[in-house]
Amino acid sequence: MSDVVIPLATVGISRLEEKLKALKQGIPAQMVDAIERASLLVEREVKQKQLSGRRGTRTGLDVDTGQLRASFSSSVFVVGERVVGIVGSPSVYSRIHESGGEIRPKAAKALAIPLTPEAKINKPRQMGDLFVWQNQDTGKAFLARSEEGGGLTLHYFLTGGVTIPARKYLTKAQQAVKKDVVNLVGKGVSIAIQKADKRVGSKGTKEFPKVTPS
Repeated sequence: MSDVVIPLATVGISRLEEKLKALKQGIPAQMVDAIERASLLVEREVKQKQLSGRRGTRTGLDVDTGQLRASFSSSVFVVGERVVGIVGSPSVYSRIHESGGEIRPKAAKALAIPLTPEAKINKPRQMGDLFVWQNQDTGKAFLARSEEGGGLTLHYFLTGGVTIPARKYLTKAQQAVKKDVVNLVGKGVSIAIQKADKRVGSKGTKEFPKVTPS
């Protein structure tokens, strides 16, 4: 999975940890709930903004089949005394669209870049009746299919590799909701401290601890 971990350093976490140790208590539900909400916030930003663009606009990564967007999910793990929220996708395309890079064929002689709706949901071997057609003027090669009436449909463009620019869509999503994430976690820490204060007999606190993104 190409993961984006929500990294937060909180002033107030250390105080909470001290109280939890005194109570011999594990991670409070308020913290888990806060990180779950923060993770869902990032996931929603990724799906609704960063992966919902339209061609010719600058609203986000262009939607083609929608498979990358649909593959994103969020999850929360408790690791020792830490709660970690992760937003990510198992799609092989998620990381390269974030960081950029080159895609080259591993076993085949060329990459087949889909050009038609039918090609975008099928692999070349599933299409049947395809043959290599080369444009004599440009030298570019395609996988094509002959149609009734003598027509020709170019389903795939054949190339030795492609360079994908870094779109940073996950980074942009995290930055867009950073303040809201910080507030959610800060409130979770504050509520947990107040409950811990009551259990140890202290007066409690009415102020949220300061929370800053790392």
